[in-house]
Amino acid sequence: MKSLLSSKKGQSENYFVAVVVLFVMGFVCIMVYYVISQFFARYQALGFSDAVQDEVITKFLNALAYFDYIMVVLLLVLIAMSALTSYLLAADRRWFIVSFVSAIFFGFVSYYFNFIFAEFASQPIFTATLLVFPRTIMICTNLHWVVLAMFVIGSIALYGKKTQGQYVMGQ
Repeated sequence: MKSLLSSKKGQSENYFVAVVVLFVMGFVCIMVYYVISQFFARYQALGFSDAVQDEVITKFLNALAYFDYIMVVLLLVLIAMSALTSYLLAADRRWFIVSFVSAIFFGFVSYYFNFIFAEFASQPIFTATLLVFPRTIMICTNLHWVVLAMFVIGSIALYGKKTQGQYVMGQ
């Protein structure tokens, strides 16, 4: 079983890595924004800040909100890199079955990542923070569709290229 799931010819590990990276990045973005915004809110509530510091705090929090766009860029880069690595592989068409079976498994696993993220994001303390990250929420609650998109694009790139004599008969 290890030789099927960890085979580079099927590209199945790329799908799982992308799901984990997106899940962790979404989790970290939301937690970091929440912690820092709460820290600054407490700091301002104590009365230690003046108008200049309040302006810097607001600009800093607005800059952290750009991580929502970085998450979209990361998604597109991961999908593109999966297609690129799939295209550069020399694999026979029979490895499509391995990719197909493992993509079903990774889609199932990513659905549980969706559930974990949805449970995390549905906590009432994150209500204000989640308004800053709508794209991250959309991506991280639809990771099973991300795996499907990666599988389709990776399969097209892997098996849509022309054979150039790179296969050995014993493979």
